[in-house]
Amino acid sequence: MSSQSIEDIALVINYAKRLETLLTEQFGSRGTGLHSKATDVKDRLPAGLFEALKQVASIRNLVAHEENYVPFHSQKERDRFVKLCASAEKGLTTQHMFTRTDNRAPDELRPVRITPGFLANAEGSALIEMGNTRVVCAASIEDKLPPHLRGQRSEGWVTAEYGMLPRSTHTRTQREMGRGGPSGRTHEIQRLIGRSLRAISNRSVMGERTITLDCDVLQADGGTRTAAITGAYVAFSIACTRLLKE
Repeated sequence: MSSQSIEDIALVINYAKRLETLLTEQFGSRGTGLHSKATDVKDRLPAGLFEALKQVASIRNLVAHEENYVPFHSQKERDRFVKLCASAEKGLTTQHMFTRTDNRAPDELRPVRITPGFLANAEGSALIEMGNTRVVCAASIEDKLPPHLRGQRSEGWVTAEYGMLPRSTHTRTQREMGRGGPSGRTHEIQRLIGRSLRAISNRSVMGERTITLDCDVLQADGGTRTAAITGAYVAFSIACTRLLKE
């Protein structure tokens, strides 16, 4: 084997070790070897960066396990490999530099707290807090069906309404009453909450009753619709438990 080939093999091994070290130090990845370390944190890496790491790992494995393997047959191939590794190093460093405003890890949820029974008068209620997002959800039971369903079925109905307080956002949002009615976004979220709760409820045991879930955003910091669905589920569960006891 020529001295040039020996230098090339050393180059491949050194670059692979440097990338392994970055994965361990920057991302806390576990595993043995570059491929397993990259796979361990695959969900936290851009697809292009993960593919670049796989390419380097493949060449590294061939160098390590195949006798007399020559990694590069020209200076152009060698330069291409060096460029690939440099790009991967930069990608790992830059990817780690991007941090969320609240310093959460990429896979870390915001703190979640649910206070059941938040409202005294509702049959079921809950305040859900997801980070700085706060939504109060109330479930109300009526012993009747909506007019368009009366006489058509003997099962209950679950529906939802969604709204945001004017100062739940950084600047005042005009009440939708003053804008001629709910916006398209509000309609979409109301339907989503209603359909989500209908999908998990056994309405055949409700009788001819309607449970309305009112979800009001007190403070919006992203994720209001998912918070509303979760809070509405808790309020709905409390209302159903109360209904069964009665």
